[in-house]
Amino acid sequence: MDAALIALFARLAEISATQTATAIVDRIAAVKARNKDAETIQVLSETVNLLISDREELIGIARALKEQLVSQQISDADIDHVVNTVLPVLETVSSQGGGSKQETAAFMDTVRPILSHDTLKVLQILGFNYRKAIGEPLTEVVHSYVASLENKPSKTQAKRNSRQR
Repeated sequence: MDAALIALFARLAEISATQTATAIVDRIAAVKARNKDAETIQVLSETVNLLISDREELIGIARALKEQLVSQQISDADIDHVVNTVLPVLETVSSQGGGSKQETAAFMDTVRPILSHDTLKVLQILGFNYRKAIGEPLTEVVHSYVASLENKPSKTQAKRNSRQR
């Protein structure tokens, strides 16, 4: 689980534990028992302000959790775009792979149901996180590739270095 989510759930548990209805009722009963109106009013005001503050914090936690959930979900339009983009690319790549037309057709017949809108949507409903499972590793691969290009001397640099020798 993401560290941000862990922190949100920890804070949610902390607020839930400290501000239970029983704790608040006990606090109010204890101050009322002292029969000091000014002190009772002060404690009630503090309790109300604390509850309002906790409510605002809980709303913030709920918003943050919703943002986390939304960031992990892909819209129907995005799923359609992925399906409509990836399938033709796979078909092109597999047809250029040297296999027969029958092998390409068999491969596409296998892949098409896996990359269908319905399958991708069901996987997402079951909790599959496409960005984490596919997007982040792909980003790392591209990053590593670009970083490796920075470390390789270019052909122009290699020619300059050979001339200087």
